[in-house]
Amino acid sequence: MAGIRGLSRLNLWILFLKLSRIIPAPPNDTSCGCNDCNFMKLNTLEKVYNALLYEQPEIIIDEEIRKRAEKPIKKMLEISKKLGL
Repeated sequence: MAGIRGLSRLNLWILFLKLSRIIPAPPNDTSCGCNDCNFMKLNTLEKVYNALLYEQPEIIIDEEIRKRAEKPIKKMLEISKKLGL
């Protein structure tokens, strides 16, 4: 079975392991309030892994909203690329 964009289970597992080492949860500082969010606390690496593997739950949104939401994401990625992140 393949998950996002045809990644194999092995590749998803590798991604899962990398995320577990790269993203401290909670972060080592108090710069992010996400750790205090009850909804964010419901997320686990296992749930993220399963969501990537099975591509569930599926979220369907209006195409116009998707296009508008894509703009700031692309902008953030451009900024990250320029900064070498």
